[in-house]
Amino acid sequence: MHFPSKYLDIFKKYNLEKFQKLIAHLGIKDGLIGFQCLVKDNDIIPFDPTYRIDGSLVYHFIENQNNSNAVEMLIRKSITGSMGNDEEISKKETPYFKNPCIELPILLKKGTITKIVGLEEIKNMKDVIYVFQKYKEGKTFTKEVDFSQISFRILLSGKDDKKLQEDIDKIYSILKVYDENGNNMVSENLYRIV
Repeated sequence: MHFPSKYLDIFKKYNLEKFQKLIAHLGIKDGLIGFQCLVKDNDIIPFDPTYRIDGSLVYHFIENQNNSNAVEMLIRKSITGSMGNDEEISKKETPYFKNPCIELPILLKKGTITKIVGLEEIKNMKDVIYVFQKYKEGKTFTKEVDFSQISFRILLSGKDDKKLQEDIDKIYSILKVYDENGNNMVSENLYRIV
């Protein structure tokens, strides 16, 4: 996932109003809502809405870029009934991030995780915002490649897409997840920023 979306201007110009009407029609006043969408010409077609904290951990990007913590706002909402001062929140929030961001999922191949190498070095990289580790040593995967085997989500923000691509390539060169036979379980780096 790349943020901000290359379709952001198309969304705002041709689609924002219909999404605002949909959200209002549903009675949603607060919270986090997201849509995975298909894009055809200037039409953005939602197919997978979320009304929750997104599994892609996008709220870390929002905090990094807008200095706005969505988790704190949701906790505040559950305790006080308000996410905070709407005017102050809207001053901070912008989808036009100052730096591009990437959510990089790391998929593992078949095997049993016996040793993870390079994770601390990756966490200390300048452009790494957050690293989520889903599985640890001892976890066995029985499928050659499967979405359920995404074992790390690495969130990055860099000065431009070229720098982010360099970071991605470096992450893939550093991270090694060895199976019981000493083979690296990390799937090949196919990620290229367009």
